[in-house]
Amino acid sequence: GVADPVISFTVSSYKLQNQVEYTRSAVNVVNLYNSGPTPVTGLSLSITGQGAASITTSSSVTNPCGSTLQGGATCMVGLVFTPQSVGNIQANLVASSNFPLTQSATLPMSGTGIAPAVISTTQTTLIFGPVVEGTTSTGQEVNIKNRGGAVLTDLQWSITSGAPAFAISSTTCTPSLGLGNNACIIYVTF
Repeated sequence: GVADPVISFTVSSYKLQNQVEYTRSAVNVVNLYNSGPTPVTGLSLSITGQGAASITTSSSVTNPCGSTLQGGATCMVGLVFTPQSVGNIQANLVASSNFPLTQSATLPMSGTGIAPAVISTTQTTLIFGPVVEGTTSTGQEVNIKNRGGAVLTDLQWSITSGAPAFAISSTTCTPSLGLGNNACIIYVTF
């Protein structure tokens, strides 16, 4: 007789890249292999486990898995990680078939949801005191920190009230602010 198809993933587990909570990752790719000589039919993919809501499959890959996988062939499963919480997230990718005697293949997956960037300042008020008309005060520092778990990108600064009396005279800030104790300074004059 002809041997039954045997499906398996080409890796024993898969670690997804850290991803900011509620943001969508790029498509990750894992391969599913049929090591048997006959096609697997009725192939289906599902995500199971506690973190299943954070991982979805995507067909946006070069050779996506369909309902049939030929003997000796490999197909690709696209995975998108959109963490629904901060911390370790675990789930399983399960490939199953309605082909008699073909066992399901299970791939344990894990990833970490990280907290978004959180901008904070050390000052809530700047007091300039008297300034002679037609002159400019000394710049006062506003320290900007990122207290979140992700790099702060596209950082922009401006004065939205009181301009042109108030101005940003200089800054050490760039459009990106790292994690933890990374800080930059904006100097404001009156």
